[in-house]
Amino acid sequence: MSQNIHHLLEDLDGYLGLGMPRESIVTATELLRHTALDGHGFGLAIFAIVDWHMPDQAREACPDVEAAYARLDPQDQAALRWRMLCFYTSIQQRTGCLAFATVTPFNAVDARNSMEAYLAASDLPKALQVGDCCQYMLADMPDEYDQAVLHHTLALYFANEGRWLRAMEQWELIKFPQPHWHDAVRGSVQACVSMALKLSHAALESMGEYRTHRQPELELSHPRLNDMRIKKLQQDLGEISPALNEIAKMNPGQTPG
Repeated sequence: MSQNIHHLLEDLDGYLGLGMPRESIVTATELLRHTALDGHGFGLAIFAIVDWHMPDQAREACPDVEAAYARLDPQDQAALRWRMLCFYTSIQQRTGCLAFATVTPFNAVDARNSMEAYLAASDLPKALQVGDCCQYMLADMPDEYDQAVLHHTLALYFANEGRWLRAMEQWELIKFPQPHWHDAVRGSVQACVSMALKLSHAALESMGEYRTHRQPELELSHPRLNDMRIKKLQQDLGEISPALNEIAKMNPGQTPG
């Protein structure tokens, strides 16, 4: 490793420690342009670019990231595949995410990013395989951070399937201030809204069917009172459904209609 790369790595480590995002990204990009950069340096540079959650700056570094990754030897490329997935996830480039996603994740973050990539591509068989891996990883995962990430990953899968109760079971296991706590709160609210919408729409449809095909044996002793109750319930549900739909529109990608 050249002396210049060594100094850049020291500078980058210092900027990261001091919490200086722009300086970190500039230095990381300069590192990536060195043809002699090894796997360790590449991994640190990608971490610096992704960790600050500045997608515009990360997109500008995309050509340098891809060129530096292409220069790595095959062994380093395989070891750093999950870092490339992190990078493409940070800039929301679906093609890149799908290219680096895997059904055998390296760690919890790799599992989450792969799950998101497969769900976005509607590749449900591979998403299911990632979910199965999450279950195995949770059985032997002492780190609370990674546990929270895996629970959220499983919740994403169940939510995509419309299995909201299973999703909520996973989100309830994420406690403040663990990662994805805010996602868990938002997801749980979306789950409740989705289930309420489904029930209210089903009830309205059922009442419409009932009024069309009256069954005298199921009538109450006072038919007029029964009609009034149905009308009142329809009115209540008719008022609730639009409100629920408005809440659902706040996150259209998460809550099915």
